[in-house]
Amino acid sequence: METVLTSKNDIEILSYSNPHMHHTELGVYLRYGSMYEPNEYNGIAHFYEHVIFRNLNKLYGGDLYRLLDLNGVKFDACTYKELIEINIKFLPSCSGFALDILEKIFSPIILTAGEISAERNRIRAEIREHSTWDLDDLSIKTVWENTSLANPILGTRGTVSKIRKKQLSAAHREIFSASNIIVCLTGNVSDELLNKTKFVLEKQEISQNVPFRDNTAPVTKSFGNRSCKIVHYCSNDARMRLCFDMDCQEITRAERDLLYDVLFTGETCKFYQRLSEENGLVYSFDAYLGDYRNIGCISVFMEYANADFLLLIKEIVKIFQEIKQGNFNLSCAKANYTLGREFLLDNPHDLNWSLMFKSRFLGTEYAFKDTANVYESITDERIVNAARKIFTTENLVAVIANKANEKDLQTAKNIFSELDM
Repeated sequence: METVLTSKNDIEILSYSNPHMHHTELGVYLRYGSMYEPNEYNGIAHFYEHVIFRNLNKLYGGDLYRLLDLNGVKFDACTYKELIEINIKFLPSCSGFALDILEKIFSPIILTAGEISAERNRIRAEIREHSTWDLDDLSIKTVWENTSLANPILGTRGTVSKIRKKQLSAAHREIFSASNIIVCLTGNVSDELLNKTKFVLEKQEISQNVPFRDNTAPVTKSFGNRSCKIVHYCSNDARMRLCFDMDCQEITRAERDLLYDVLFTGETCKFYQRLSEENGLVYSFDAYLGDYRNIGCISVFMEYANADFLLLIKEIVKIFQEIKQGNFNLSCAKANYTLGREFLLDNPHDLNWSLMFKSRFLGTEYAFKDTANVYESITDERIVNAARKIFTTENLVAVIANKANEKDLQTAKNIFSELDM
């Protein structure tokens, strides 16, 4: 059963207990990422995520990792465009140590300038390794041009070089603000553990005057007016990412999820069956549904043979046309949210994310217990209407790396234009 509590210092706690689980997972979600950073200090959220580990280790006298292993506790974190995610996975018998970690996460930074400098070097090395992901970076910069969402999560070596303890401490105060913290507790959660978690949170001194971040994305000037924008660069390796703008206020989260799954999820999805099983044009693909409260982007990445470039685009356009004509199996996609909902109860990490992101970040108006009914109520017609709104040339950005010449690219654009027919 889903439980919602609010601490005295206004931290929201979401919980869904499954007493049959052996372990518990505590997730702390902080509304702060590259979407909210000053351009001058791009990458500071990710830098702060690194500092959390270093700061904790120092607070434990350099003994953090031994204590984690000794108590069988798993501790990790990740930074996204819109949030920092911290996870603590533990057995109920080790909840005391897990809650001590939770309390220390809120502690001010005690690292020296030298220790912060050493971590900066590690981040610069991470950025250097990430620089090989050129096509994805170019896609993001093109889709989110001249907005904060175009900024890399890691920052750049230049911006990271400017970040010092002063900036990190200021970010700490902004990150740990009452209106921008969500805590989720799932798995084997007793009432006693839930109350102890609430007590730990209530002891923390956190900012009360930082504005609420509602996960509204900045809108680019060309959003919904792309005119089939193709960005191309020559490469021996043939790769492509197709990105489509979405108006998330016109298309509900359930419609977006089901449309995405019809296309990209499971053995029966359109892309796998047509492009891999039937034609062997690709072995696999990597799709992504990036959505905010107002707008979003649905994209898919593929590697292919240079000789198959135009044939691949023809097949992809046929897939989108079939969706618009109602030629798809919605029942298989719905199973992810009806039968699949029950699997979530055995996966505290994914359950935490589902509770937090869909209900709080995307603002769905239904509780987790109502998910199955909401998704079951979506009709084929609603998916067709969503596809017709999304898969048009006005929403399309295609970032392509291959050996194609100008004539090939013009032919590709002509094929894409059939999306509007």
